[in-house]
Amino acid sequence: MTEYTNKTPKTKSDMNFIQTVDAMNKALAMTNNLLTDMRGEFVEFRREQADFRQEHKELTQRVDDLELSYEITHDQEDNITYNVRRLAKELVGYPSYIYGVTCSDIYRFLRRNYNLASAVGKTEKRYYEGIIKGLNSYEEVQFDSDKLYEHKKKLDEAKKG
Repeated sequence: MTEYTNKTPKTKSDMNFIQTVDAMNKALAMTNNLLTDMRGEFVEFRREQADFRQEHKELTQRVDDLELSYEITHDQEDNITYNVRRLAKELVGYPSYIYGVTCSDIYRFLRRNYNLASAVGKTEKRYYEGIIKGLNSYEEVQFDSDKLYEHKKKLDEAKKG
């Protein structure tokens, strides 16, 4: 009888072990299914997040473009005008026979090459920095006092005749 009692717990133990392994396999399968579902949701969430980031980037770009298309401020307009006059004074002096045509030539140069609007105040903000840089390059690239004297003489002759 001792042997029988010794065998019974082993069999129960074996049964409990098999049930435990079975339960653990089911739990692992459930955990695996849960992780798979969570991974799918995470991937979907990442896609949505990426879409949101792209939409945010596009919206930010549109707002930036809109802000840059505004006209320059009155202070910026005054700054351009002041710098054009200052440059003309440096190049030909004031008062000078060709001071006016020099200012006109600077404005023409900025309009052709640096997107200055026909009315300085109508210039878009995006071009302001380029215009300031253009003022610095005018003397090297465009300035020719002999041509400006000729131009001024032709204007004077046209007024007389």
